[in-house]
Amino acid sequence: MMYEIDIFVDIKSPLSYLILPQALQMKEDYHCNVTFKPYNLSYVDMGLTTSHDRNNPKRLPPNEGQTRRAKMYYKVGRIYSKAMGLEIKAPRILLSAELANMALIWANKYNSGIEYLTEIYAAGWPNGWQEFDMDNLSNISKILEKIGVPKIDLVKFANYTETQGMKDLEKFNQEAHETGHVGCPHLVFDLNGKRTGLFGREHISLIRHTMSDLDLERNHDVKWQVPHFWKSEE
Repeated sequence: MMYEIDIFVDIKSPLSYLILPQALQMKEDYHCNVTFKPYNLSYVDMGLTTSHDRNNPKRLPPNEGQTRRAKMYYKVGRIYSKAMGLEIKAPRILLSAELANMALIWANKYNSGIEYLTEIYAAGWPNGWQEFDMDNLSNISKILEKIGVPKIDLVKFANYTETQGMKDLEKFNQEAHETGHVGCPHLVFDLNGKRTGLFGREHISLIRHTMSDLDLERNHDVKWQVPHFWKSEE
């Protein structure tokens, strides 16, 4: 038996970045499949800006409450990423992640979603996305090629971004909404016989406990308990 876990992430979300190591640990500890799926967050819906213009990616109009909220997201990101051995820097602009999120759909076609996230997160978050433009097709294509997507299929991906891509992103958003999505990461898993969706990394322990109750540990040394403050070993 393989336990199925879906994790909805947005590449531009710092909290989505932080869940990757814990998800990899679950795969190592339990007989489970972890599938990362894209969710395209709206800065307006998140309360971080009143409007979002891709050509002028600043929070408009400037608002003290929105500024405080944005700073909190990245404060959490910095504190927890340091403990986990990750690097994170707050972006200077509002990011556009539609293209990068479409690439996650494409990477999943090759069973390489985790590899894709590992590469793109490493390219962007340590420098606050100042050295890697994830809204650039060439940059995204290089990441896809690096994880093994054939060159001929990169041409198909470019066409996909201009045709079906945005429609598919909306379908994934709707799929997440059906299990109560309010933010990323959004975790979807079986709980008491029902497909359940919860927001946040703090539910990793619940998922691990559920899998332990099903005797899905890969070895006898696995413990379901993990702290929310997840510190990497030195």
